[in-house]
Amino acid sequence: SASGGAGESSGMWFGPRL
Repeated sequence: SASGGAGESSGMWFGPRL
């Protein structure tokens, strides 16, 4: 998701925290 958290395996958006 565009504003994800610890990283999303099904997208290329990681958000504010890695």
